[in-house]
Amino acid sequence: MAKKEKKEKVVPSQPNNVSEERLDRMEKNVMALTELVAEALKQKPVEKVSEKEKELEQAAKPIESYVPPEWRALVDEILGSEFGLNVSYPKTGGSFEFKVIVPMAKSNMGKAHREFYKVDARSRAITYTEGVEGIKAFLLKVKKNLETKKND
Repeated sequence: MAKKEKKEKVVPSQPNNVSEERLDRMEKNVMALTELVAEALKQKPVEKVSEKEKELEQAAKPIESYVPPEWRALVDEILGSEFGLNVSYPKTGGSFEFKVIVPMAKSNMGKAHREFYKVDARSRAITYTEGVEGIKAFLLKVKKNLETKKND
């Protein structure tokens, strides 16, 4: 076998007409930029939320305080007193959210649904014009659905 000869690289004294001084300046600039980027990444971004944005966010949240006794009585009569009830009144629009929380003993939700959601809540937006009749119709549908077999 013949021995391979090593070729040496020829490096010109001034590659591509770039002076050593200019190369040093470029290196310093790159190092300075690297440090600036590293510092910027360490700092946490500051979120500026204006007072107006806070007011708008607060205004969009529904009010969840008052439940008329007549509505609670309907839930007790149709479903039972162990069922939970939550009513949300959005500040805009012509309806409210009526939510019934089904006790686990009476729930017919499947195992996967139970594991994911942890609670059986049935809700519907009811317009103010539907009123008590809309609530009653919704509660009857919930009752009919709960009479179906569990899906495990």
